[in-house]
Amino acid sequence: SWAKVISLFLRGWFKRQIKIGMGGQGLRNPGETLYECEWADSLLDKGLVDFGLLGQSDKTLVKLINDNFEFKGKLYDQGKQFPKIGFHTKDLIDIDKKRQNIFDPDYHAFTSEGHSITANGDPWKPIIYFTQGCVKKCTFCDVPQITPQWAMRTAEEVIAEIDHYYNEVGATGFSFADNTINGSDSEFLKFLKLLVKWQDKNEPVFWSCQYALKRKKQQPEELFDYLSQANGRLSIGFDHVSDVILTHMKKLYVWDDIK
Repeated sequence: SWAKVISLFLRGWFKRQIKIGMGGQGLRNPGETLYECEWADSLLDKGLVDFGLLGQSDKTLVKLINDNFEFKGKLYDQGKQFPKIGFHTKDLIDIDKKRQNIFDPDYHAFTSEGHSITANGDPWKPIIYFTQGCVKKCTFCDVPQITPQWAMRTAEEVIAEIDHYYNEVGATGFSFADNTINGSDSEFLKFLKLLVKWQDKNEPVFWSCQYALKRKKQQPEELFDYLSQANGRLSIGFDHVSDVILTHMKKLYVWDDIK
């Protein structure tokens, strides 16, 4: 794979002068949990990487930094508490003036005038998480193994994050990295209503996400009205046309809901 080629190149070029680590869902094979990670083990055994980060990174990254990147092997952490990396309110940042335990990405370079990396020409969008994991347990999906605990932030906190990036770096587009942004129907609808109200006072923003199909009774007309007003761009997967297959997949909806 390209990851092994790149690691091999870096090892040959820099010898042992740098530390190489890998993380993310791509490290795991389907079904692997906890410290199980055959692919990361092979990279560690060959000396191509120094460490692998599994699960949530808000604690493992801190440990890695506190150890001055001397740790070797695999670090794992997964809990129900929602990771806070990516956005911190001012009061949390003020607690740690030296930013030793607070990590907040700087999006200024990516949202500068004229900078665009998306295929359709939209400006680069900060990444936001509303939820982690998924409320469904679809038979073909590895998300329940990778992130077994489902959790959802409050709608108010997500609006505060949008407002933060809008005011700090002028971001007018956002990308939600959730597997299922509408895991909670009531909290998602609350978010849409708050976002519409927020946009009435600010410049309109656009945002994209993965949206889970549900039964018709869970998708009232009011929901789609607010989705339209809030400038949402949804990615929706239609898994099959057969109700028998959809039931076997545990998709929790049928073809009539899709129509």
